[in-house]
Amino acid sequence: MRTLASGQDSLFTVNQDRMHRDARLDSGQAMPLSSQIVQTAFIDDLQSRYDQTGPGRLLSANDIERWTEIVGSTTRHAYDVIARHLAVGFHESRFPFWFCDAVVNAVIDFVYDDFIQKGEDFPALFYKVYLAFDAGEVVRAGMDPIKIHTRPMIEEIVRNLAKEAR
Repeated sequence: MRTLASGQDSLFTVNQDRMHRDARLDSGQAMPLSSQIVQTAFIDDLQSRYDQTGPGRLLSANDIERWTEIVGSTTRHAYDVIARHLAVGFHESRFPFWFCDAVVNAVIDFVYDDFIQKGEDFPALFYKVYLAFDAGEVVRAGMDPIKIHTRPMIEEIVRNLAKEAR
């Protein structure tokens, strides 16, 4: 863990090991720490927005464009990258279920639009993560759908990401 000279935790505290590991999960190769910091800041901004306003219009077309620029790739790939952040963050208990679910529900609208307007296939990783969080929405008496469905699905996704990164 690296902190400012004061040694106190601050907004600028960076867990470099986690960020480098998360970056390798995306492509199998480490990305520059500065790129990872910008991606993490974007996700943190989304979480702050969610905490303040709830799941309504969480993402705009401008947000998707900005995210795609941050990722530095295609929109389709950017969807997979945000899914990776959510899956790993949820798996590590950094992001709560309802935040992740709200983000994938907001992103799926853009994925559908790309499918209809551009004929693009669904991004594979994003779709798996979307389905995992979607499965956690189905509540039945005496059952915790997040524990029974979402967590095992996300664990498998993260395990596969780690295998691909080796």
